[in-house]
Amino acid sequence: MEQEIINLFKSQKPEGVRVIPDSFPVPFFGQYKKINAATISLNPSDQEFLDTNGNWLLGQKKRFESYKSLNCSNCAEVTDEMLQKAFACCTEYFNRPTAYWRWFSHLENTIKEASNGKYSYRDGTMAHFDLSPWSTQPKWSDLTDTERFILKKDGVTFLRWLLSNTQAKIVFLNGSTTCETIIKTLTDDRGVEWKRIDSTKLSFCLKQISVSGKEIMFIGWNLYIQRGGQNEILKQLKQKLVSLS
Repeated sequence: MEQEIINLFKSQKPEGVRVIPDSFPVPFFGQYKKINAATISLNPSDQEFLDTNGNWLLGQKKRFESYKSLNCSNCAEVTDEMLQKAFACCTEYFNRPTAYWRWFSHLENTIKEASNGKYSYRDGTMAHFDLSPWSTQPKWSDLTDTERFILKKDGVTFLRWLLSNTQAKIVFLNGSTTCETIIKTLTDDRGVEWKRIDSTKLSFCLKQISVSGKEIMFIGWNLYIQRGGQNEILKQLKQKLVSLS
């Protein structure tokens, strides 16, 4: 386990942000090093730690370690054994029956089919990252501008490190808010250049970004795939990937 990951696990939650109490940061979902591609979103869902009634996911329902699951009160008490447990929850996420497939399956099915099976969470050729590793309540869109600014500033350094230390050379961004936030945070761009697909509500953006000297192609679409438009996204994404190959 690299020191950057250890430091993140042992870090204190950012002040002034409504991070879920007792939650651990989530550095990544899946086998992050040898992947061919990654998806990036804004921050982990609260449902990675809590059920729909706000109860903790513990025991066989647990997705990630937390101070509650480890019976630990603060980051100073985190032991090497606890670190290994937390790390395993991240690397083995998509191999465990508890994975939040209600959210990830839309991306998995679309990207896997569009890439002819080249990119998949299930076989370890694709992983998921977030701009911020901290799960919040409320969700990102309901946080204040100040809270979102703090999370972006706090998380971007680790995200850059993560991207530069994987084999992934292509990243998928789901939804206009994610696309614009990630690209603006990683670059000096003030906006995103969208290309509208004729006679549809769908737009795509393609942006090559240098991350610590590594060139990565970012492909984003404006529609949130979990809310519909999956067939049109699949059709267009397949064409984009063919043109890049």
